[in-house]
Amino acid sequence: MWFRKQKAEKEGRRGRKEKTVQSSKQELTSLEKAKREYALWVLAEEYEEEDR
Repeated sequence: MWFRKQKAEKEGRRGRKEKTVQSSKQELTSLEKAKREYALWVLAEEYEEEDR
């Protein structure tokens, strides 16, 4: 009985840790996407200034 409880707690901790890692990766992905969009916007602005 005690062993099952310990095992369940361990699995719960592992699940929470994996969920935290997954959300961190998603946040990083959205941050990277925002950085790329900003870089493209800057390039577009520079290109428009050269055409003027």
